[in-house]
Order: sequence, then C-alpha cells, then structure tokens
Amino acid sequence: PVSLAFAPDGRIFFNEKYSGSIRIIQNNTLLEAPFASVAPIVVGPEQGLLGIALDPSFSSNKYVYVYYTQIDDRGFTHGKIGRFSAAGNSGTNLVTIFDVNSSAPFTGLHNGGYIKFGPDGKLYAQVGEFHTAKLAQELSSYAGKILRMNPDGSVPGDNPFPNSLVYAYGIRNGFGFTFDHTGRLIETEAGTDRDEINIIVPGGNYGWPDCLGKCNDLRYVDPITTLGPPAVTPTGIAELSPGVFLFGQ
Repeated sequence: PVSLAFAPDGRIFFNEKYSGSIRIIQNNTLLEAPFASVAPIVVGPEQGLLGIALDPSFSSNKYVYVYYTQIDDRGFTHGKIGRFSAAGNSGTNLVTIFDVNSSAPFTGLHNGGYIKFGPDGKLYAQVGEFHTAKLAQELSSYAGKILRMNPDGSVPGDNPFPNSLVYAYGIRNGFGFTFDHTGRLIETEAGTDRDEINIIVPGGNYGWPDCLGKCNDLRYVDPITTLGPPAVTPTGIAELSPGVFLFGQ
C-alpha cells in the first residue's frame, strides 16, 4: 500500500502498488474483494499504482481517481490518471483523464504519482521527470512538474501558464504533498545527496536539474528546509498542527 483516501462515510480506500488493486477498509475490516484493479500496469522500484484521491463531491458523484504507470510499444513510460465510478464497494467505468508520455525509456524511477484535491476543488498531481532530468525544465513537457487540473482533466483558466496544466516545474522526484491550514501546498521531494521540503507557488521553478537544495538564485524557489546529506527520501507529508508537519522516510 502506498496511498490512501478517506471517504465521508468512514471507509478507507488504498492502493496496492504492485497488484494494481484498490482495496477498502470498512468498519475496521479489510474487505476481501478489491474495489477495482487497474490493468495493465508496469511495476518497478517507483512504478505501479501510485496515487489515489476521492472527488470532493464523492458523496454525490462517487468518483475515485488513481495515478498509475504504463509502458507503450516503444518502451516509453506513461503516467496516467484514471477515474472510477463507485457502485457501493465496487469500481466501474475506468476513464483516463490524463496521460503524460515521458518520451523517456523505461527505468522504473522518478515517476511521482501522488494526487490530491486542493481546497480550490482542483486536482493536483506530482509527476516525476522519469529519470530524464532535463524534462523538469521544459515547460512543453509535463514531466518533472506539479500539475493542476479540473476534475475532468482539462486546464483551469487561472493556471500560471496559459493552456497548460503546469503549476510548478523543476521538480525531480516528489513523494507526497499536502495543503496546510492556510491552503499552501507543501511538498516533499527526494534528491541525490539531499532532499527538499518545498512550499509550492504558482509558476515557481524549483531548480532541478540546474541546482538542488538552496540555490541562492533568484530564478529558482528555494526549499524551506533540506535533509541530508546523505539523502533520506522523505515520503508523504501531513500537517499535525499549524506549522508542524509529519513525514515518513
């Protein structure tokens, strides 16, 4: 299990990275039958069924979103966001609302995959640079980015770059983010010899691969803190109380 989401009725939805199955815990019991399974997926060190989010209007529309990886016939990795419709404890009608072609050969690394709805009702996604560092600085690519989209996958009119899902760029390999009590987007990001905790601002460039950690360069947004060296790989993040955060490593 790598990601989970809480339904208004108390059910916990979580995804199994390697099996491609979405499971439900209800009344403290793991249900035997999966909610749904995504196939085919490609699995690797940082690939598989990676993210899950429930629509803010889940009580009425029953939409469950997932992020997963596939490989095309050229051997290029794709990061996809699909949407299921929940019928009780079963998921039906998987619709792809987003597909980023990495244009990069399979390595199994730097796929991102965390998704979450923001307080503005938009769906945000971490997409890694698919182990092809230069893509993080290319605004024509969705790799190495934080993306912001409408629930149907379309581009919001107030995104920082016209007709683009890109919300922030220069992202290496994010493993989680949250929105704090003020609505700020706080992200954990794995580095090479050090890691970052970032406050994500619209249109911000976070430096990778030109620099890592605190760059002291006005072209880039510096992290609020760094971890390491050596890198410890922070995963996930949650606000415990105003200004106090927990994350795994």
